[in-house]
Amino acid sequence: GARGTAQSVESTLERELGRSYLDRVEAAQDDDRIVRSREWVRPFRLRDAEVEVLRDINYTKGGRRARLDIYRAKGVDLSDAPVLVQIHGGGWTIGSKEQQGLILMNRMAKRGWICVAVNYRLAPKHPWPAMIDDVRSSIEWVRANIDSYGGNPDYLVLTGGSAGGHLSSLAALTVPGVAACVPFYGVYDMANLTGDTYA
Repeated sequence: GARGTAQSVESTLERELGRSYLDRVEAAQDDDRIVRSREWVRPFRLRDAEVEVLRDINYTKGGRRARLDIYRAKGVDLSDAPVLVQIHGGGWTIGSKEQQGLILMNRMAKRGWICVAVNYRLAPKHPWPAMIDDVRSSIEWVRANIDSYGGNPDYLVLTGGSAGGHLSSLAALTVPGVAACVPFYGVYDMANLTGDTYA
């Protein structure tokens, strides 16, 4: 059961890292590069007291699918901060800006980044290319407005997972001036030219 598993994990940690491994973990908490124990003990805590979220800002005309959220460090006067644009996944048919990338955006915001989570229109109600058109529109909005939130419009990094990985990589290839793109587990070979299968 759970008790036996906990004892097994604890004995393995002590054997591999030494009996004083917890003391070393606590001592390292002052190093800003290290993930603090409170972060890995509760990895899915999605709100962070050190981060403010400015919600539901319209980046174009439309309803809730035409909105974005901005994450930034609370109480910090930012200017010229690097900007991370997070594009949610969901097979182009489900998902929203409030559901994905939150741990990443909280962590980056506390390190001085401005993070922007974007909604976009979904299929099948809105056929392709509505999704990428919306992502491009959101990037245009960020470029035109992010400086008033403390961000640098000339330093945009795109990211996203699954459909967001696909959309972020496509945007990075087609929108001039994107500094970097870090897509996660997206589908990139839409025509299946490589013969890869997708689960």
